[in-house]
Amino acid sequence: MTGSIHPMRLRRALFALLFLTLPARGGDEDDLLRDLERMAAAQNRPATAAELRQLVAEMLPRVAKVMKRSPPAHLDVRVVSREEARKRLMAVLQRDYPGDMLERLSAILAAVGLVAPGTDLRGEAEALYGSNVSGFYDPHDRALFLLDDQPLMVQSLVVAHELAHALQDDLVHLDAASEKVRSSEDAQLALSAAIEGQAQEAASLVMAQEVAELGESGAELVSLLSEGSAASAAMAGSSASVPWLGLQLRFPYSAGAALVAAVRTKEDPSGVTLLRKLPVSTAQVIYPALYRNDVRPKEGKLDLAARLVGSAPVYATTLGAANLDLLGEMQTESELSRGWRGDRLEAVRLNGRLAVVWAVAFQEAAQSERLVRVWTKAKRSRAVAQQKGIVAVLLVDVPADRVAELAQLAGNAFR
Repeated sequence: MTGSIHPMRLRRALFALLFLTLPARGGDEDDLLRDLERMAAAQNRPATAAELRQLVAEMLPRVAKVMKRSPPAHLDVRVVSREEARKRLMAVLQRDYPGDMLERLSAILAAVGLVAPGTDLRGEAEALYGSNVSGFYDPHDRALFLLDDQPLMVQSLVVAHELAHALQDDLVHLDAASEKVRSSEDAQLALSAAIEGQAQEAASLVMAQEVAELGESGAELVSLLSEGSAASAAMAGSSASVPWLGLQLRFPYSAGAALVAAVRTKEDPSGVTLLRKLPVSTAQVIYPALYRNDVRPKEGKLDLAARLVGSAPVYATTLGAANLDLLGEMQTESELSRGWRGDRLEAVRLNGRLAVVWAVAFQEAAQSERLVRVWTKAKRSRAVAQQKGIVAVLLVDVPADRVAELAQLAGNAFR
């Protein structure tokens, strides 16, 4: 498996070697793909630095044409060893989650049942992402990193995708866009879905143009390449030992591809318009009608640290629809996110323990009732759930004499 890593927090979605993982299709495309597989197998020699820079020079105007953008005047291309790339990614991870921030996130995810207690999220992320990298664009340094141990055929796929990120950076300013939504896990994942989904589509168009004129068969090949990339990311995500990390791998490609498919047009086949109006929640990504109708999440605040005197704040975020669906999958409940309209999770340290309140607002009361039922069925220790109209309130290790008060507070947070 090869990967294209886009360093926005933990959103390191894989860009797989499409020719090896494409879904089966009948027709002329099968013969073409078999030919491409044979070509890839014949190109086992690692590409030289000069060849990689030449590939970038040749590919950049093609990607720019597909995205209808002017190529950047300068792009820093760095050819590095796999170990150097791994170290670079770990530095990015530390930059995005400074101090013990990732450990605090792991603790609250464990409290609500999204990771197992005691999960070393930093160690798991380092192992997963470090072993799957094939190249990445870092918007912090505006540099494209390519590995010195990959065949040129493989690098063609990586380069097309990562150059799309470089062009996106000119339009969106990826570092600034990520910083703007840093306080919300949900908004971060939604942004990554738009960025990765659009880059995936642009790369598919470029690669299709390499092998076919864009007629009916060419359009079919674009779809095939895009589906193959999403399928590969899903495979990589399913192989993760921590399902939450698997979600960070697969969602930007699978859900991002679906969102791009919903918004692209004949005039804008790569979905660049998506970059001019970015999704603000994973609900908008999962349910494109919410994106088209600009249905934005409700915002709520609990001020849990102020309510529990003597406590210290640990973490506050929005987990969003994608995380709700993951929670549902873990409890064999599908589409737990349906009707999601906003959530707020806050955690504090009180008397040496982590106290957590997660309030989730839905469109209908029946949907909040379902979440309460699923949560209660899981029988988590020191956890209770209450329904307050359209809001499901999930509480973990909150003092028993404060449960009713805090549940009511959370129920009113989205009004």
